[in-house]
Amino acid sequence: MSITLCPTASAELVPVGPSIDNLSYSFGLPGGAYCVGLARVAVRQLLQERGLAAMAPLAELVVSELLGCAYRFTPDSDVSLSLRCRYEVLRATVFDQHPAHEPQTGAACRERRIGSLPLLATLMDACGGDFGVADAEPPLTGVKSWAVIPMEGAYRYALL
Repeated sequence: MSITLCPTASAELVPVGPSIDNLSYSFGLPGGAYCVGLARVAVRQLLQERGLAAMAPLAELVVSELLGCAYRFTPDSDVSLSLRCRYEVLRATVFDQHPAHEPQTGAACRERRIGSLPLLATLMDACGGDFGVADAEPPLTGVKSWAVIPMEGAYRYALL
């Protein structure tokens, strides 16, 4: 006996294994400085499973910097980490719970955040990537910090 939950679903569903094309993960972290180590292990594992182990050293460092910044500005608050790979670029995004500012003070706070990431700025310059900080868009609140890592730049970094 076969049970079909949806009449338009194919009866021949084949599981899809890990690949570059389906690297799209988001997960919450409990905040606190210790979550950086958890995130590094998760990033390494996800990249290795998809044949992107050479990207792991740079991606781990980038995620560490983004999470470290979130911890500095919102200590012991939950954060969310998102990893997505598209068009030979890995995007890492961290959402934290930084309180909203008035417009005139928000820009200054973002500049302080960017200024607290000199290692990330140097890494992105060296590998042809980019990074930034912005207010999270509704319905989310807080701050979104992100970095875009080209695969080619990450592979060059791995050769160092």
